[in-house]
Amino acid sequence: MRSVVAGASVIVSIWILTGCSAMAPNDMGTASDVQGSDWALNELVGFNIDTDRRPTLRFKSESQVQGFSGCNSFTGGALVGQNTIEFQDMILTMRSCRNSAMEMESSYIDALGKVTSWEIDIHMLRLKNSDGKTLLRYRRMGSSHFGTT
Repeated sequence: MRSVVAGASVIVSIWILTGCSAMAPNDMGTASDVQGSDWALNELVGFNIDTDRRPTLRFKSESQVQGFSGCNSFTGGALVGQNTIEFQDMILTMRSCRNSAMEMESSYIDALGKVTSWEIDIHMLRLKNSDGKTLLRYRRMGSSHFGTT
């Protein structure tokens, strides 16, 4: 009986260590980990995210992104590698919005231009600068709440 309990404990321990998350933070990801999902912005330093005008990001392919910046739609290039990324040639529509939305949009697009790497943890995507600082944090749309965890 003890060997059955010990064996079950080992199996449960292995399951906990390997099976609880699809991808742990800092795992080397590939472009397919972010493609095909819509990502909703959860955090942009210095701004409260308006849930009615929440910026989004979608990786259409390994080389193209599109989204909503809180005021305007955008599209552009993205060189996505194994945990590296570079956004290029971003084009925005020219809609006018209230000042607070325009300020957030400007900071959002500026932050995308500073991103050099990414990290994914199941439903959370973090875009980071060359110093490893998280500039933008997203939650996969369709996943649970948009909290700060």
